[in-house]
Amino acid sequence: MMNQGDYPAALVHMQEAAAIADSIGQQHSQARALHEIGACYTELGQLDSAFRYCDRSLVIRRQIDDKRGVVECLAELGRILRIRKKPENALVYLKEGEGIALEAEVAFGYSTILNSMGLVYLDLGRVQDAYKLLDRAREAAVDADWVILQRDAAELRYRTLKALHKPELALKAYEEFVFLNDSLVREENIREVLRNNFRYAYEQRAINDSLKYVVGSATIHIPCTRDRYPVEKTLGIRGNRCASCLTADLILVAIADIEAHE
Repeated sequence: MMNQGDYPAALVHMQEAAAIADSIGQQHSQARALHEIGACYTELGQLDSAFRYCDRSLVIRRQIDDKRGVVECLAELGRILRIRKKPENALVYLKEGEGIALEAEVAFGYSTILNSMGLVYLDLGRVQDAYKLLDRAREAAVDADWVILQRDAAELRYRTLKALHKPELALKAYEEFVFLNDSLVREENIREVLRNNFRYAYEQRAINDSLKYVVGSATIHIPCTRDRYPVEKTLGIRGNRCASCLTADLILVAIADIEAHE
C-alpha cells in the first residue's frame, strides 16, 4: 500500500503488525513495522510522529544488533531532521549511519545516506563538502543497483555542480537525472497497468463465479411479464420472449461466453 501511496491504509496494517510482533516477542518484525510507520508519517508530513516511531525502531535494532536496520533508521531520522530544517542534527545521525553502513557493507543504506548528506551540506552552504561526496555517492548508487538511488545521486551532482558554477558539467548531470527519472516513471506506469490488470482479472473472476452459482441452481423464479403472474422458469427453456425470459437467456449467453474463454 505504501508503494501505491495509500499511507493511511498502510499505517493501519503496520500498526497491527507492530502490535502482533510485540505480543509474540518478534523484535525484528516489530522494529521493521515501527520503521515503516515512521516512514508513512514522514510522507504524510507528521514529522513528530515520524521521528518518534523511527527512534523506537532504532532502539530495538541497536538491542538486537541489526546493523542494516540501524542504518535504515539513521538515514530516515536524518531525512526527517533535514525536512524539519535542523541540518546540523541531521548530520549527526547521517555520519553515524555512514560509518556503520561502510563497515557492515550495507550498500542501499550507504548510498541513501551519502545522498542525504550531500543535500544537507548544500542546505548549509558547504558546497565543497557536497562536491567531495559526488563520486562516492554515484559509485554507491551503482553498487546498490537501485535506479531511484542513481537518480538521487545524479540530482545531487547536478545541484552541486550548478552551485559551483560549472554549467557544462551540471547540464550533463541534469540530463542523467532526467533519463533516470523517466525510467522510474515508465516503470511505475508499467506497475500501474499490472495492478489494474490484476484488479480487473479478480473482479471478472468474482463475476464469473457469481454467474456460475446461478447456473448451478436448477431453477430460478422470474416474474413473467407476458402472462402477468409469477411463474417458475428453468434456465435453458426457450419460450415466448418477454423481458423476464430475455433476462434468463442473457445469463445463459454470458455463461457460455465465460466457459468458452476459460
